[in-house]
Amino acid sequence: MANTYNPIVSKEALRWGLLQRRPVPEPGTALVFVGDGQPLLTITQGQRGPTKGEMVWGKYNMLYKVDISEHPLSFRCDLPCKTDAFDFHAEVKFNCSVHEPEIIVQRNVTDVYEVLEPLIDHVMRSMSRSYEFKEVGIAEREIGDRVKQEVYDAGFQLNRFVLKLSLEQEVRDRIRRKTNIQEEVEVDITSIKGKSELEKTVIEEQNKLEKLKIESDKLEIERLRIKMDFYNEIIQTGSLQLLVLQLAKNPNDVMAVAQMLNQQRQLAVDNEVKLLEVLLKEDAIEGSQFDDAGKHIVQRLMGLIERPAPALKSNPISNPENKKPLAEKDETNNSAESVVPEFNWEEDEEDN
Repeated sequence: MANTYNPIVSKEALRWGLLQRRPVPEPGTALVFVGDGQPLLTITQGQRGPTKGEMVWGKYNMLYKVDISEHPLSFRCDLPCKTDAFDFHAEVKFNCSVHEPEIIVQRNVTDVYEVLEPLIDHVMRSMSRSYEFKEVGIAEREIGDRVKQEVYDAGFQLNRFVLKLSLEQEVRDRIRRKTNIQEEVEVDITSIKGKSELEKTVIEEQNKLEKLKIESDKLEIERLRIKMDFYNEIIQTGSLQLLVLQLAKNPNDVMAVAQMLNQQRQLAVDNEVKLLEVLLKEDAIEGSQFDDAGKHIVQRLMGLIERPAPALKSNPISNPENKKPLAEKDETNNSAESVVPEFNWEEDEEDN
């Protein structure tokens, strides 16, 4: 229940006489003199009041005693929020005092609450619609400043004005749950983003590794091609000693070279067969020539088919039976053949 008080303590008519004393204001009160056609005259404690002559000539015939001391007041009300679904519960507490006694007398204010409560409620309601429920602190401060100014203009002064805005418990619980859900969602989103960035980084690293592997494979293929071209050139020139020396230095190339030789032999077989097929199909050989030419081609073909693949003999150094002290070795055998692998190589028969 709101407190209230009547700021007009007393009201009396003035009858001036020779023996009547001049009125003096008491502490916490103000005297307001009212006269016909004269502006109101207010005096407070410590101020010099009008003389008897001024009273008579000024025709002041009414005296009001106004309470200007502080009085605690309070009330509660509901204020609209920016979101129509919610209302602020407002609890208002303040100390009120009269700072313009003339206004109180002119308006004949006898109940402070009846004057201030509607005024304060109107000011707070007009401003509260601009704030969300999360902006309680800002709303309390700004609404309080505006209320003090409006009340001051009405002849009152507010001291230690306290405005407390709150929501219903059910609404607060609902907002709290919503806030918790939003925070959890934000945490999940942050976690998902983090995982997504991590997965993206992993994928990028995998792509980089795959690209590096592809480039490495290309380089390895190119290296092998260059190496095989080198060995092929040695084979084509018939430099078997050079081939043996190179394989001795690079024993890991033996299988690759053997495979290349097998492929060349197979290619030669295929070429001879195709040549024979073409000769037979196109009748390029006369009957008298068929015996010699055919025999020669068949002999070459049989030689290619029956020729065994080059085989790498055991290195005398690596043979357990040949592991003898270096002193027992033949000092004269210093050729490359004593330290490199040997091949069984059958030369093609020379063409007749």
